[in-house]
Amino acid sequence: EGLIRPEMSPDGKTLYFDRVDPKSNTMRLIARDLKSGREKELFRTESPARISGSALSPDGRQFVRSIMPSRSGPEGPVLKMLSTSGGPPRDLIQFKVSEKLRAVGVTWMPDNQNVIFWKWLEGFKDLELWRISADGGEPRRLWLRSTRGQMRIHPDGQHVAFYDRSTTRTVWVMENFLPATAVAESGR
Repeated sequence: EGLIRPEMSPDGKTLYFDRVDPKSNTMRLIARDLKSGREKELFRTESPARISGSALSPDGRQFVRSIMPSRSGPEGPVLKMLSTSGGPPRDLIQFKVSEKLRAVGVTWMPDNQNVIFWKWLEGFKDLELWRISADGGEPRRLWLRSTRGQMRIHPDGQHVAFYDRSTTRTVWVMENFLPATAVAESGR
Protein backbone atom coordinates (compact mmCIF):
# COMPACT_ATOMS: atom_id res chain seq x y z
CA GLU A 1 0.00 0.00 0.00
CA GLY A 2 1.16 3.50 -0.76
CA LEU A 3 0.95 6.37 1.73
CA ILE A 4 0.45 9.85 0.31
CA ARG A 5 -0.57 13.39 1.33
CA PRO A 6 0.56 13.26 4.98
CA GLU A 7 -0.66 16.07 7.25
CA MET A 8 0.04 16.50 10.95
CA SER A 9 -2.66 17.68 13.33
CA PRO A 10 -1.95 21.07 14.92
CA ASP A 11 -1.33 19.41 18.30
CA GLY A 12 1.16 16.94 16.76
CA LYS A 13 -0.72 13.90 18.09
CA THR A 14 -2.36 12.61 14.90
CA LEU A 15 -0.96 11.96 11.45
CA TYR A 16 -3.48 12.00 8.61
CA PHE A 17 -2.63 10.41 5.28
CA ASP A 18 -4.13 8.66 2.29
CA ARG A 19 -3.51 4.95 2.02
CA VAL A 20 -3.73 3.62 -1.52
CA ASP A 21 -4.58 -0.01 -2.16
CA PRO A 22 -3.80 -0.82 -5.81
CA LYS A 23 -5.48 -4.23 -5.59
CA SER A 24 -8.91 -2.83 -4.70
CA ASN A 25 -8.40 0.58 -6.38
CA THR A 26 -9.36 2.40 -3.20
CA MET A 27 -7.90 5.41 -1.41
CA ARG A 28 -8.64 5.76 2.28
CA LEU A 29 -8.08 8.82 4.46
CA ILE A 30 -6.52 7.48 7.67
CA ALA A 31 -6.06 9.15 11.06
CA ARG A 32 -3.17 7.55 12.98
CA ASP A 33 -2.77 8.26 16.68
CA LEU A 34 0.99 8.63 17.02
CA LYS A 35 1.11 7.58 20.67
CA SER A 36 -0.97 4.39 20.46
CA GLY A 37 -0.45 3.55 16.78
CA ARG A 38 -4.20 3.05 16.33
CA GLU A 39 -5.62 3.95 12.94
CA LYS A 40 -9.11 5.05 11.99
CA GLU A 41 -10.51 5.33 8.47
CA LEU A 42 -12.24 8.68 7.97
CA PHE A 43 -13.17 8.46 4.30
CA ARG A 44 -12.89 6.12 1.32
CA THR A 45 -12.72 6.89 -2.39
CA GLU A 46 -13.03 4.12 -4.96
CA SER A 47 -11.79 4.11 -8.54
CA PRO A 48 -12.52 5.59 -11.05
CA ALA A 49 -12.98 8.61 -8.73
CA ARG A 50 -9.74 10.24 -7.59
CA ILE A 51 -8.62 12.87 -5.10
CA SER A 52 -7.21 16.01 -6.74
CA GLY A 53 -6.76 17.99 -3.54
CA SER A 54 -7.03 17.65 0.21
CA ALA A 55 -6.41 20.04 3.10
CA LEU A 56 -6.69 19.89 6.87
CA SER A 57 -8.23 22.98 8.47
CA PRO A 58 -5.85 25.11 10.59
CA ASP A 59 -7.74 24.09 13.75
CA GLY A 60 -7.45 20.39 12.78
CA ARG A 61 -11.19 19.73 12.98
CA GLN A 62 -12.07 19.30 9.31
CA PHE A 63 -10.74 18.17 5.98
CA VAL A 64 -11.85 19.50 2.66
CA ARG A 65 -11.37 16.98 -0.17
CA SER A 66 -11.61 17.54 -3.90
CA ILE A 67 -13.00 14.44 -5.57
CA MET A 68 -12.88 14.02 -9.32
CA PRO A 69 -15.39 11.39 -10.48
CA SER A 70 -15.09 9.34 -13.63
CA ARG A 71 -14.71 11.61 -16.65
CA SER A 72 -17.42 9.67 -18.45
CA GLY A 73 -19.86 9.76 -15.52
CA PRO A 74 -22.90 11.98 -15.05
CA GLU A 75 -21.47 13.92 -12.07
CA GLY A 76 -18.90 16.69 -11.91
CA PRO A 77 -16.19 17.16 -9.28
CA VAL A 78 -17.22 17.79 -5.68
CA LEU A 79 -15.64 19.39 -2.63
CA LYS A 80 -16.52 17.38 0.47
CA MET A 81 -16.15 18.41 4.10
CA LEU A 82 -15.12 15.71 6.56
CA SER A 83 -14.93 15.95 10.34
CA THR A 84 -11.70 14.56 11.81
CA SER A 85 -13.79 13.17 14.67
CA GLY A 86 -15.79 11.02 12.22
CA GLY A 87 -19.30 11.12 10.87
CA PRO A 88 -20.72 11.40 7.38
CA PRO A 89 -19.15 13.83 4.90
CA ARG A 90 -21.13 16.72 3.46
CA ASP A 91 -20.91 18.32 0.04
CA LEU A 92 -19.51 21.83 0.16
CA ILE A 93 -19.94 22.43 -3.57
CA GLN A 94 -20.88 20.18 -6.49
CA PHE A 95 -19.47 21.35 -9.81
CA LYS A 96 -21.29 20.86 -13.07
CA VAL A 97 -20.00 18.38 -15.63
CA SER A 98 -20.34 21.14 -18.22
CA GLU A 99 -17.51 23.08 -16.50
CA LYS A 100 -15.08 20.44 -17.87
CA LEU A 101 -12.69 20.69 -14.94
CA ARG A 102 -9.45 18.79 -15.15
CA ALA A 103 -8.63 19.29 -11.46
CA VAL A 104 -9.74 21.22 -8.39
CA GLY A 105 -7.17 22.02 -5.69
CA VAL A 106 -8.01 23.17 -2.15
CA THR A 107 -6.59 24.93 0.88
CA TRP A 108 -7.93 26.80 3.91
CA MET A 109 -7.83 30.40 4.99
CA PRO A 110 -6.28 30.80 8.47
CA ASP A 111 -9.68 31.77 9.94
CA ASN A 112 -11.08 28.20 9.50
CA GLN A 113 -14.12 29.89 7.96
CA ASN A 114 -13.23 29.90 4.26
CA VAL A 115 -11.91 27.40 1.76
CA ILE A 116 -9.85 28.54 -1.20
CA PHE A 117 -9.97 26.39 -4.30
CA TRP A 118 -8.60 26.59 -7.79
CA LYS A 119 -10.24 25.27 -10.90
CA TRP A 120 -8.02 24.01 -13.67
CA LEU A 121 -10.16 24.05 -16.78
CA GLU A 122 -9.68 21.19 -19.23
CA GLY A 123 -8.04 22.35 -22.44
CA PHE A 124 -6.93 25.66 -20.91
CA LYS A 125 -3.75 26.72 -19.17
CA ASP A 126 -5.56 29.18 -16.95
CA LEU A 127 -6.20 28.69 -13.27
CA GLU A 128 -9.21 30.26 -11.58
CA LEU A 129 -8.87 30.92 -7.85
CA TRP A 130 -12.13 30.91 -5.85
CA ARG A 131 -13.28 31.27 -2.24
CA ILE A 132 -16.27 29.66 -0.52
CA SER A 133 -17.45 29.71 3.08
CA ALA A 134 -16.78 26.46 4.95
CA ASP A 135 -20.51 26.50 5.71
CA GLY A 136 -21.34 26.53 1.99
CA GLY A 137 -23.05 29.18 -0.04
CA GLU A 138 -22.14 30.98 -3.22
CA PRO A 139 -18.45 30.82 -4.23
CA ARG A 140 -16.62 33.98 -5.31
CA ARG A 141 -13.94 34.14 -8.02
CA LEU A 142 -10.80 35.86 -6.78
CA TRP A 143 -8.17 35.57 -9.49
CA LEU A 144 -7.34 34.21 -12.95
CA ARG A 145 -3.74 33.14 -13.64
CA SER A 146 -1.86 31.08 -16.18
CA THR A 147 -0.41 28.62 -13.68
CA ARG A 148 -1.37 25.57 -11.69
CA GLY A 149 -0.13 23.71 -8.67
CA GLN A 150 -0.44 23.42 -4.93
CA MET A 151 -0.92 26.52 -2.83
CA ARG A 152 -0.74 27.52 0.80
CA ILE A 153 -2.11 30.57 2.56
CA HIS A 154 0.18 32.35 5.04
CA PRO A 155 -1.19 32.45 8.62
CA ASP A 156 -1.61 36.24 8.27
CA GLY A 157 -4.18 35.58 5.50
CA GLN A 158 -2.51 38.19 3.29
CA HIS A 159 0.00 36.10 1.31
CA VAL A 160 -0.38 33.09 -0.97
CA ALA A 161 2.44 30.72 -1.91
CA PHE A 162 2.11 28.44 -4.92
CA TYR A 163 4.29 26.75 -7.44
CA ASP A 164 4.13 27.14 -11.16
CA ARG A 165 4.77 24.22 -13.50
CA SER A 166 5.76 26.41 -16.40
CA THR A 167 8.75 25.63 -18.59
CA THR A 168 10.50 28.89 -17.75
CA ARG A 169 13.82 28.33 -16.01
CA THR A 170 15.31 30.80 -13.57
CA VAL A 171 18.24 30.81 -11.20
CA TRP A 172 17.93 32.66 -7.91
CA VAL A 173 20.75 33.80 -5.67
CA MET A 174 20.15 33.85 -1.92
CA GLU A 175 22.51 36.01 0.11
CA ASN A 176 22.87 36.44 3.86
CA PHE A 177 20.18 33.92 4.73
CA LEU A 178 22.26 31.83 7.15
CA PRO A 179 22.71 32.94 10.76
CA ALA A 180 26.10 34.51 11.49
CA THR A 181 27.22 31.46 13.54
CA ALA A 182 26.63 29.09 10.61
CA VAL A 183 28.60 31.36 8.27
CA ALA A 184 31.50 31.54 10.73
CA GLU A 185 31.60 27.75 11.16
CA SER A 186 31.48 27.09 7.40
CA GLY A 187 34.53 29.33 6.89
CA ARG A 188 36.81 27.04 8.93
